[in-house]
Amino acid sequence: VRALLAALRERTGATAGVSPEFERLSQAGRALRLAEQTLRTLTAGSGEVAAFDDRLAQVLLSGRTDIAERIVTVHLGPVLATGGERAALLTTLRAWLDHGCSASRAADQLYCHRNTVLNRIGRIAELTGRSSESGEARLGWALALRALPYAGLTTPPEPATGDRQTDTS
Repeated sequence: VRALLAALRERTGATAGVSPEFERLSQAGRALRLAEQTLRTLTAGSGEVAAFDDRLAQVLLSGRTDIAERIVTVHLGPVLATGGERAALLTTLRAWLDHGCSASRAADQLYCHRNTVLNRIGRIAELTGRSSESGEARLGWALALRALPYAGLTTPPEPATGDRQTDTS
């Protein structure tokens, strides 16, 4: 599958979604639907190629904008409401999560000091009421970042009040 993805990227320049492998011709229809679902998670004309198995969260979220919006609201609503601070916080959060929650590696990618990363992650934790040490908080933040393009939010969501729990695990 990796070789197929690389060949599609290199030789076609087309944006493509690739289904999981299948063994029987009778499974081709299902495979086509899975490839189409994957394709819908990619930016049209971007030349990106992705396998269904690598985009599971995005496939789920793209099909349910109501759930995507709720995930964003619950896990990142207060961050999105910060205005000018929002872009730096979201960029830092994505880099931090993508680098295994390593402030040093995220700082290298962002060309800033690791303390800047730690301060921004601390600010996100403060705004959301969730501990950056919590696996549940990290999962929620990661899902919310992936849900943003599918949430259909034209204005920052109101923070989810009353049903947000402080995560101390």
